[in-house]
Amino acid sequence: MKNHVAIACLALLIGLCSCVKQPNFPIEPHIEFKSLSDTLVRLPNTGTAVDSVQFTLSFTDGDGDFGVPEGLTDTTTCPNCVCTNHATDSLAMQVKSVNLFYYQYVSGFDDSCLSIPGIATSYIPVAKKYPALQGDIIFSISFECPGTGTVDTQRYSFFIKDRAGHFSNRVLSPPIIVDCN
Repeated sequence: MKNHVAIACLALLIGLCSCVKQPNFPIEPHIEFKSLSDTLVRLPNTGTAVDSVQFTLSFTDGDGDFGVPEGLTDTTTCPNCVCTNHATDSLAMQVKSVNLFYYQYVSGFDDSCLSIPGIATSYIPVAKKYPALQGDIIFSISFECPGTGTVDTQRYSFFIKDRAGHFSNRVLSPPIIVDCN
C-alpha cells in the first residue's frame, strides 16, 4: 500500500512539473518603476558630502538576452553621453558595455536632460527551454552638493537595452529633493 501511495505522489509531482508554462513576454524588454529608497537627500553644504539613493526596476524580456555580453568588463558610465535629442538614440546607447540608461532632469535647468549615463547589469545566459526572463534590477545613484546651499529637485527616466539591441519602454522616477543647506 505504501508503494502505491509513493508511486501516486511521484506521478502527481511529475505531472505538475511537466505543466509549467513558459511566460509569454515580447522580445523587447519591458521595465516598470518599482521602488526608491528615499525621496529626500539631506547633505551638508560642504561640496564634498555624497549620499546615494537605491532604485529598483522590474523587467521582463521574452527572448532572455539580457545583460552585458560576456567578456565585456567595462562597468564605468558612458563616456561622452551627452543628451541631445530624446527622440533619437545617441551614440552613447550603442556602447555594448552598458545596458541600463537614464536621463537626469534637474529643476532650475528648465527640466532639461543633462546626460545619458549608463550602468552595466550582469550577464544572464539564455536558457534553451524557457528563455523568457523576469526580475528586478537594483542599483544606486550618488548625489553630491555643489556647495552653493541650494535645494534641487531631480527626476530620472530609465530604459534598458537587450543584447539584440531592442530598447525597452521608458519609466520616470518620483521627484527626489536634494537639500544642500
